[in-house]
Amino acid sequence: MKSLFKKSLLVLMVAFIAVFTLSITNKVVAQDVTITFDNVSKRTVFNTSQQVWVENGITVTNDKGSSTSNVADYAKPARFYKSSKLTIEYSKNISKIVFDCNSGSYATAMQNSISSDLGDVTVSSDKVTLTLKTPSNKVVVSSLSGGQVRMDGITISYQEATDLPTISIQGENYAQVDSIASLTANTNNTSGSVIWSSSDTNVATVDQFGNVTAKSMGKTTITATVDGVQDTLEFIVYPIEGSELTIVEALQVCEYTGTSNCPFVYSVSGNIKTIDYLFNESNNNISLTITDGTYDLYSYKMSGGSDLEVGDKIKITGTLVTYDSKCEFSEGSTYDKLIDETLETIKGCLNNIDSYMSFAYKYTHDVIQKEVVTTLEAKMLYTAGTTTNMQADADNSSIVGLDNNLFMVKAIKNKPSNNIGLNKDGTIRLYSNSADGNGNELEISTKNGKNIVSIEIEFASTVGSFTVNGINGDKSKTTYNVDDTKVTIKNTTIGSTTQVHIKSIIIKYESNESTGIFENVHVFTDTDFRIKCGVAKDLANIDGIDSYGVKVSTSSKEEYLAAEYNDATCLYAIISLGNVLTNLDRLDVEFTVQAYVVVEGIIIDSDTVKTMSLRNLIETYYAMPSVTEQVAPLYNLIQSLN
Repeated sequence: MKSLFKKSLLVLMVAFIAVFTLSITNKVVAQDVTITFDNVSKRTVFNTSQQVWVENGITVTNDKGSSTSNVADYAKPARFYKSSKLTIEYSKNISKIVFDCNSGSYATAMQNSISSDLGDVTVSSDKVTLTLKTPSNKVVVSSLSGGQVRMDGITISYQEATDLPTISIQGENYAQVDSIASLTANTNNTSGSVIWSSSDTNVATVDQFGNVTAKSMGKTTITATVDGVQDTLEFIVYPIEGSELTIVEALQVCEYTGTSNCPFVYSVSGNIKTIDYLFNESNNNISLTITDGTYDLYSYKMSGGSDLEVGDKIKITGTLVTYDSKCEFSEGSTYDKLIDETLETIKGCLNNIDSYMSFAYKYTHDVIQKEVVTTLEAKMLYTAGTTTNMQADADNSSIVGLDNNLFMVKAIKNKPSNNIGLNKDGTIRLYSNSADGNGNELEISTKNGKNIVSIEIEFASTVGSFTVNGINGDKSKTTYNVDDTKVTIKNTTIGSTTQVHIKSIIIKYESNESTGIFENVHVFTDTDFRIKCGVAKDLANIDGIDSYGVKVSTSSKEEYLAAEYNDATCLYAIISLGNVLTNLDRLDVEFTVQAYVVVEGIIIDSDTVKTMSLRNLIETYYAMPSVTEQVAPLYNLIQSLN
């Protein structure tokens, strides 16, 4: 019986040893490999160009950072300066690194350079040992902040990657509210159960089978953990497909989506704030911005659009995307025009007006002797052949070819990240700010107090929206009258990132030389007019109107005037024509009058426009008996000038 027991015990011991041995062979056994910095020819390359040392399958990259020196070309050791960053790579997972630091002081410097986040760090004599928390085939010691380090070599202990436990989450990283997405965890060399978790259970929960229940719009991180290793997945929950979103919700969706088209289709309603690209029959699309009065949303090349105008309320349907840091509906979206009875009533009031003007109560007329000036020309253009930016708060006149004794050129950056660009192709680029049109400004002024008479702009291929001295410019128009000591060109593009490319600017300015020739100039000053527009008084009682008034414009200036009602049918405002007419002695300069309203931040002008000049205004009112006496002095003057 004893013999049988001994035999059985022996069998069990053998079996245990066999199983134990098998267990040992399946365990990961670390192995070592060493690199030594003692090859002069290799070190020369390391020092001067590649900064990469490859030996025994180990790759060491030295990024010198802000240091002016690379690894020193010594026989021994290699030298790493204070600002360096070391990257150590191997084909297998590195579990431990021993840095042979040449001396104890360098070992201390190396110890101070290694972040505790990487793992445990110990020092013995001149050797520093880093035991990694997580084995990896790439280890980065970011910034040798402890001071200069000299090394004779590096020894790494590594593990076979196939023997390590791994986990990887597979499946879509998004779902719509009230739906379930199934994730799986692919594992290797694991024995435990996968544990799932969600960082924000208000957005989505996950069960222990990897089923994600989407609860509300937002982002959460799904984590799968097993045997000490884990993988994470950023999970997005979108609104239910086909939902009508607010503009704020659409902007949030764009933030989640990033530069990839949203996987779901949504609708968003708003009033048209701007139309950036008009409907084109050959392309059958339109690009525009809608607003809710506070927030804006862009729609790029939307199908159709020939019947749309600023102020219309529409519902856009399509996919959302973030393009060039701007939330927009992708190309090919569609729209439905919505009936906004309030807006239709407002437009009806505006577009059925009879715009006219009544003469004001005071004027001043003088005849002065004014010297006839001669003009000179200067050309502003960039020819340096390199790409740079203009300097803010500095005089840039010399770098764009102007005499800095006569001119000052200022660059005003405003909201764009870059100031005005000077490009090697010879263009001067004014960058835009797509959110509100507050882009770069180019300011040119004279230093001698003489007026700039006019400027002629030569545009390059790209021209966005812009203003010249605050008045909307036209890229098809190149010459602008100034009659001031300063002119400012500003990129006002909204809804896109279009720049304004300028090749040159010809400046016509008054000469310092006296001509000795004088002429009589008729100057009208403080000539106030009461501008009246026949708009029904119901306009004042409509909810949703921010303000209303009268718009007066010339080819180079415009003025929006808040107005009041002086009777049941007329809006009126007082204006000095000097605000819109650059030269009041020019009696035949035409200006236009129309009504406007502001609704949820959108300016809507009346379709009805009346065009007139000071001359025809006076002649018209001279025919009215009730004002003949008042108008007579100006009328007689006009007749004498004919």
